[in-house]
Amino acid sequence: MKENSHHLRESLVQFSKFLTLSRDVTKLGLQTAKGGKKELELLSEIAIEFGEYQKIIVDYTHVLDQDIEEVDEFFQDIVEPHFQKLLRMVRVYEKDAEEEIQEEANEINAAMAVMEKKIIIATGVLFIISILLGIFIANKITRPIAFLTKATTQVSIGRLDAQIDISTNDEFGALGNAFNKMVSDLKNSYEELLIAKEKSELANQSKTQFLANMSHEIRTPMNAIMGFSQLLKLQKDRLPDKVNRYIGNIDLSGQRLLETINNILDFTKIESSKVVVKEDDVELAAFIQDIYQTNLTQSKEKNLQYQYSISSQLPRFICCDREKISQILINLVSNAVKYTPAGKSVDIRIESEKNELLLEVIDTGQGIPEEKQRAVFEAFEQVDNTLSRHYEGTGLGLALVKKLTQLLEGAISLESTLGEGSHFTVRLPLKASTLSSLPAKDEIVSQYSFSPDQIILVVEDNPMNQAVSEALFEGLGLKLHLANNGKEGVEKAKVLNPDLILMDIHMPEMDGIEASMHIRQISELQDIPIIILSADAFDEQKQRAFEIGIYDYLVKPLDINKLLPLLKKYLKK
Repeated sequence: MKENSHHLRESLVQFSKFLTLSRDVTKLGLQTAKGGKKELELLSEIAIEFGEYQKIIVDYTHVLDQDIEEVDEFFQDIVEPHFQKLLRMVRVYEKDAEEEIQEEANEINAAMAVMEKKIIIATGVLFIISILLGIFIANKITRPIAFLTKATTQVSIGRLDAQIDISTNDEFGALGNAFNKMVSDLKNSYEELLIAKEKSELANQSKTQFLANMSHEIRTPMNAIMGFSQLLKLQKDRLPDKVNRYIGNIDLSGQRLLETINNILDFTKIESSKVVVKEDDVELAAFIQDIYQTNLTQSKEKNLQYQYSISSQLPRFICCDREKISQILINLVSNAVKYTPAGKSVDIRIESEKNELLLEVIDTGQGIPEEKQRAVFEAFEQVDNTLSRHYEGTGLGLALVKKLTQLLEGAISLESTLGEGSHFTVRLPLKASTLSSLPAKDEIVSQYSFSPDQIILVVEDNPMNQAVSEALFEGLGLKLHLANNGKEGVEKAKVLNPDLILMDIHMPEMDGIEASMHIRQISELQDIPIIILSADAFDEQKQRAFEIGIYDYLVKPLDINKLLPLLKKYLKK
């Protein structure tokens, strides 16, 4: 009993301490509570009740040593009622606290709802402000940029009168003013450039016209010189050797003069971008042999060791611009033969390397000083430009070779040692031909024969050229009918209805192009072959002639070897 009482007393002491702590906490809650008057009063009563209940528990510990019945009565009459009262008060307060918490939660929710509305309204206001700010930025920044973009586009398509209307004093205004000034300067420069271009074109036209006239005036007398020399060469078996040598000299001098004229004209055409690459099938061996033969006589006169070789790796036929490659090789070989002293050597080598055609001309002549090796490819430049130079020439040959090589998408190089000789190498794209055999060869000149009843009309104003034509056709057994100008040529064509017409271009009264157009308008003369034989060597004139129905175009001086195949083509045997 005493032991149990002791344990109960210890428990009550601890419980008393708990009640004391609860009372203190309740008082502290009373001090910090923010509820209504009712809640404060209730909380105050609970604190008092905690104090009373704690006193009862203390008193209860003192009666634990008394009779158990007295303890039980004390507990039932005093402790338990106070405990039940305290429990009811705590429950009432708990209920009131829950109601208060709920009210506060409702107030918080209501406040949150109001806040949400305010946030939505604020967001809407900010959105409207951002739109207004965007419009402001567009007017202040984007719009000037759009003006600048539009003006720049107009300038890019050639509208040099485009201006930007920006009247602000900020950076965009400064940019607009700078742009307007730039466009104005550009317009002035463009107008000046147009004027300069027109002047240049007029000067170029004048140059072209001068060269055309010069070509015509030189080729016209050369036609008589070289025409008669060719006719005499056809009769070399009936002439003394001395006369044949004279004729050969005349022909060689004429060829050199013609070469100079062609170089000048070709150089000018390339500079004016009027040269067109024309590729055809070429039998390489025959082609190189013809070039070799061109300088054979001169090489023999100088007792040169003159030879050529073609690599066995090359195909028999290649596709290339025959005329331009011929000009390249002839210029290189002619220079080598010209500048190589007697008894030395000139070697032509045709090789292949990968997909390239190599044209090599090697001589053991005087060589070219290193400081002049680059200059020799410039127009009108020569190794020796002094008045006492030993070799003649215009200085256009190598310049033309370089330009022609570049036109053919190739390259030229030079290796030379003074006193030992020079080695020129031209590299060109190698294009194999699909040709597998040669067409039938034309007969030699002596085997050409034509029906004597055919009518040939030659329209030519120069008496010497008329005489060359008469002599040539007389040798072929054909009789000519001559007209002194284009107008007379049209009238004679109407009367004669010829089988073939040879037409000059530059003539008084009516030129050859206009005369040919008149002839083509006459129904019974529409199919008559017309061959232009003119000193006008420009491609523009050739193109114009072919457009009006000219069959073929030959350039003076007359080359019999080129005329005879055409006669065979258009005349009856």
